[in-house]
Amino acid sequence: MRILFQGYYGKQNTGDDAFVEVAAWGAKKYWNCNLVTFFAEKIPNIIYPANYTGKNLFRGHKHYKAFNAIINSNAFIMAGGSTFHSVYNIFNPKKMAAFKKKFLKKYIIGAIGVSLGPYKSKQAEKNNLEFLKQLDFLALRDNKSYELAKSYDLPYSPIKAFDLAALLPKIYNCNFQDYGNNSKIVGVSMCNYESYVYNGDISNEERRNDRLEKIISEVIKADPNIKFRFFIFNNNAKVGDNKITYNLINKLTIQGFNNFEIVKYSSDIYHTWNKIRECSIMISVRLHAAVFACFANIPFYLIEYHRKCTDFLDTIGYNDLRLFDAECEVKKVSMRILDVLYDSTNFNKPLFVSDANKLAEQNFTETKEYFA
Repeated sequence: MRILFQGYYGKQNTGDDAFVEVAAWGAKKYWNCNLVTFFAEKIPNIIYPANYTGKNLFRGHKHYKAFNAIINSNAFIMAGGSTFHSVYNIFNPKKMAAFKKKFLKKYIIGAIGVSLGPYKSKQAEKNNLEFLKQLDFLALRDNKSYELAKSYDLPYSPIKAFDLAALLPKIYNCNFQDYGNNSKIVGVSMCNYESYVYNGDISNEERRNDRLEKIISEVIKADPNIKFRFFIFNNNAKVGDNKITYNLINKLTIQGFNNFEIVKYSSDIYHTWNKIRECSIMISVRLHAAVFACFANIPFYLIEYHRKCTDFLDTIGYNDLRLFDAECEVKKVSMRILDVLYDSTNFNKPLFVSDANKLAEQNFTETKEYFA
């Protein structure tokens, strides 16, 4: 059985790197498949070996590679992320895989650990629905996507699952119930959004960033000895985290703060995982910095800049102070962070973390029949 995984891979994004780690591991553990290829120019360092399609050497090479990889695979699996939102052209690998299935019914097409939408247009939703009807299985990572899939009257039953990254503790042989430390290190992971989307409201992005800066400043004023650890989860030159992170650090430095460190993007997911485990608390805009913290049993606060953040918090039964889209009182949040930092038992742990971990496994356990 040759499996081709498709997603946002090899783009120096830690969250998507985690999908590669989990997909390669899960294919071996649950589907008993060793012949795994990722449609990517490169992939991160992962524990279970896998192939990838490689660099684009000439114009149109990406399409040729997709065609060749699909022809030589037995299954086309979309693993992880918000991959259903736009209209697909004929060169999209999804379209190619669907075309192959029309002529070879035993060819497997599926999706695990994904979200549906938000769609960019009505036509995009219609286009995606047509494609979804051609899948053999669909495992959703959040309740909203699951309910939406059920409303589509698909020719199969959608699977209620969860984010693939929740399975990292199993791969790294960690018991997420046993973590916790007294390091007094506050992790921070930032990202912009509106700057990179069509017709985005930049003023909202500026408001969000300003609010986060003020929260951190209040924490520093209360205790200058607290160390802040800034994570670069996305190293993309155009849409990555470097600019916004260094801008914030510069502003804090002007205020006289210098007790910080920067954890640069690493293709070693385990390294980033451990750096988050060393923190006492995480303040995050990036979704997967919060996911890592959650399943490492680290108290965390997530700014809900996107629907996927809200879906995540709702699914795990987040039970502490919600920041929403930074629509929160600076003083209230900073005091709460200090309370939890000084005594982690003050943090109200999410109610359904263990349940979410089991749901994440269902991405593989509820689909293994197709790979028998």
